[in-house]
Amino acid sequence: MRSPVAAALWALPASTSSRLSVQVAGVLTERENEILTFLRTTMTADEIAAHPGIAYPTVKTHIRSIYRKLGVTKRHAAVQAADNLDRGIGGDSAAEAANRQVQGL
Repeated sequence: MRSPVAAALWALPASTSSRLSVQVAGVLTERENEILTFLRTTMTADEIAAHPGIAYPTVKTHIRSIYRKLGVTKRHAAVQAADNLDRGIGGDSAAEAANRQVQGL
């Protein structure tokens, strides 16, 4: 039986699931990386909380921490900023660009 993280990764395209980079891993904790993997899906915070077996408030705390560390305010922007770090674009400019794109600016 697959772990919840493995199941979520299995559901993602191969190009996405293989992109947990060293840079992102250096910025985020192991649990935050796990939550970021779920943020790439359409799962709600309630559904995410059910999978890793952690409480909803803890999931929300991890999500806020991910947003703060990546310098973003939206889920889509967090995924984009992490992908930008994966590609070496990185830094605050990547987070700002992701936020602008999400906000339609």
